[in-house]
Amino acid sequence: MLERDEFLAEIKDRLEQAQQQAKSQYDKTHRHVEFQVGDWVLLRLLHRPTASLNDTRGRGKLGQRYFGPYRVLERIGPTC
Repeated sequence: MLERDEFLAEIKDRLEQAQQQAKSQYDKTHRHVEFQVGDWVLLRLLHRPTASLNDTRGRGKLGQRYFGPYRVLERIGPTC
């Protein structure tokens, strides 16, 4: 039982180290952006159907990545 507990503690420590490493790599390139009412923004519709939009270029690799610009009408909550 003692060996198992030591093994699980070591695994937990390594998992926490891996999570900290991943977070530090993410934080290097991430920028915090907040929009105000009236700002113009481009929407990225990743993995969402674009049938309702005027998508004339097609889909897949050659399709548009961003749609807009659209004006922010209302602020609902903080962005993630």
